[in-house]
Amino acid sequence: EYQAAPAKSATRTTGETIQPQEIDLGNGLVAELTIEPDTLQPEPQTRATISDGHYRIYVLNSSGQRLTGPNQSIAGTVSGGVFTPDANKSMQLEHGTYTFVCINDAVTDLDSELLVEQGAINPMIGTTTVAITQPRQEITFTMRHMMGRARFQITSYTSVPINAKIGFNFYTPSKLYYDLDGSNSGAAFETL
Repeated sequence: EYQAAPAKSATRTTGETIQPQEIDLGNGLVAELTIEPDTLQPEPQTRATISDGHYRIYVLNSSGQRLTGPNQSIAGTVSGGVFTPDANKSMQLEHGTYTFVCINDAVTDLDSELLVEQGAINPMIGTTTVAITQPRQEITFTMRHMMGRARFQITSYTSVPINAKIGFNFYTPSKLYYDLDGSNSGAAFETL
């Protein structure tokens, strides 16, 4: 089902209003290119399941420093929504407020920052800050996709082309760097 498009006059990156463009395709064909917000809404879910794959969770103290040592991080595999730890079965932390960071294998942990390289498949980072007050406490993450995704729609006033090909030239980051808490710290760009 489609929802009404929210009123937006500018992009998030440049703040400039995007105007429709007409492109001459030759042979009397003209294409109109527009950029619009995605209004296709996913089916509502009571609880989203995490994608299958390998994940690592580490902890930052209230000063933003990573805790190191035994039982300060945990890694494991998610399959069918079930997490199976690789080695440590739990983390052991003193009572206090901590930031928990969860990354999948598409994100490279460089010890002082996180790296997502172009071509990484489904890189995800999730963070949450929790006050630990119980001997056993469950931590919930909202995972975020760390690379841009786009959906394309072709509307034709004639029969739909069967072998249509779409090509793009644009600037895209070859590497995205994130601070240990998952916030963006910079990008290295190259032309594709």
